[in-house]
Amino acid sequence: RVTAARHIFKAETGDLTNGAPLVVLIDGRTASSAELVAAALQDRHRAVLIGSTSFGKGSVQAINDLPNHGTLTFTWSRMTAPSGYTFDRIGLFPAICTKSGTGSTAIHKVANALSQRDETASVMMKWRKLDYQDEKSRRELRSVCPASTNGETFDVEVALELLKNNREYKNLAYVGQQEIADTFASQ
Repeated sequence: RVTAARHIFKAETGDLTNGAPLVVLIDGRTASSAELVAAALQDRHRAVLIGSTSFGKGSVQAINDLPNHGTLTFTWSRMTAPSGYTFDRIGLFPAICTKSGTGSTAIHKVANALSQRDETASVMMKWRKLDYQDEKSRRELRSVCPASTNGETFDVEVALELLKNNREYKNLAYVGQQEIADTFASQ
């Protein structure tokens, strides 16, 4: 309602990197605007997310001090990914989860991610259709790739391994492509 609070940002068309492969490392500490950027890159098939489920801070709060020395905190906005799902309280789901499953080397993690591409697409579809207030479903989905805050160098090794092969990179960048296309079509 405050005119000065309205902002419109326009991006120029084109890709400054000329399609160079891009990976984004996420974990349980990735939150808020970092999640918004990562979600946009993932939704537009411009980057592969690697790591663990992100924090899930997709809301904007205002904090007001009260005369009785109390505080009133209220949520006045929710952030949504370009495809329309809210990541508040659920986070983002990486195409390569480094915190679960088998595969002790970076090569194995990439190979496992490629072999489980359909399962990942299925989880992404559930992720995008989740009612974030459904606590049980939210916990179940987040447990598929539990949030981690270790910041391990292993995630970097997996990213470097993926970047070595453009075909594997593109295969994972487009995981869930149909699900995202369906989401855009319904808007």
